[in-house]
Amino acid sequence: MQTGIMLGKLAFLQALLGVALLCAQQPAAPSQPGLPIPNAGPSGTPDKKLSADAEKLTAKVLESYYHPDTLAGIECDVTPDWQGFFASAKVTVPPESMQAIQALKVHVRSLRDQEPEFTFKWTQAQPPNAGQIETSLKQMIGGFYNIYWPLFASPAIKYPALISKIEPQPDGTTKVYESDPNAYVVMTVDKRGTPTHYTMRSPAMNGVVDPQYTPTPHPVRGDRQRITGVEATQQAGASTTKVQVSVDYQPLGSYFVPREVSYGLVGAYTMKMEFSDCSVAGAK
Repeated sequence: MQTGIMLGKLAFLQALLGVALLCAQQPAAPSQPGLPIPNAGPSGTPDKKLSADAEKLTAKVLESYYHPDTLAGIECDVTPDWQGFFASAKVTVPPESMQAIQALKVHVRSLRDQEPEFTFKWTQAQPPNAGQIETSLKQMIGGFYNIYWPLFASPAIKYPALISKIEPQPDGTTKVYESDPNAYVVMTVDKRGTPTHYTMRSPAMNGVVDPQYTPTPHPVRGDRQRITGVEATQQAGASTTKVQVSVDYQPLGSYFVPREVSYGLVGAYTMKMEFSDCSVAGAK
């Protein structure tokens, strides 16, 4: 039984978002010789108009959707839909192995900017490939959190100084260019300031990320809508890989955190997971 089918390919999305999103949340690095200065005019001095526009745009983006910046971590039980996963991957599992796999208890503690911690409890006899199953789950759930923290739970723009160009479009959207010397990164925002499209080009690969949003039941500033889906595509040479993620939320104290997650590699498999008995986690 092959339970780790193509799970390694999901690492591309972590790399893609690492360039296109995480770098947008770090303080601006000192300019290197021969590279343009962020927010700089023709003479190399700071462009005051661009700086002011970047401040306004950043504020607009931050208010456009929900991102729990102060959430340090989440601790949950995670229940995978194994039947659906194996069916989507076209893998047949012997009944006795399926029974043991479905009885597996999974607990995950995920802190922002850290690798998740996993606890596995086999309540029935472990199948021969128990280690492979645990590794696959670590890749799958860890891959989701590698997307969740930078995209769902963090601001799209944290430091206005990272914006090198703001380009209004005829259709009312705006392209926002990031001053990253290592990659070409462009974010498109709609009229309300909502990020709707990310484009990244680098020597290693090209990629796009498209978030989808759902209005909240009672919209307020900072929680007008929530990211409920992501489609991401990576192109490296002649190879193209697509990932789709959807998220439904549950309240947790003053936060809203994932309740049901669908995580799929298009053309290969889809894994649905339920997050329950959650608590806010902090550093030990």
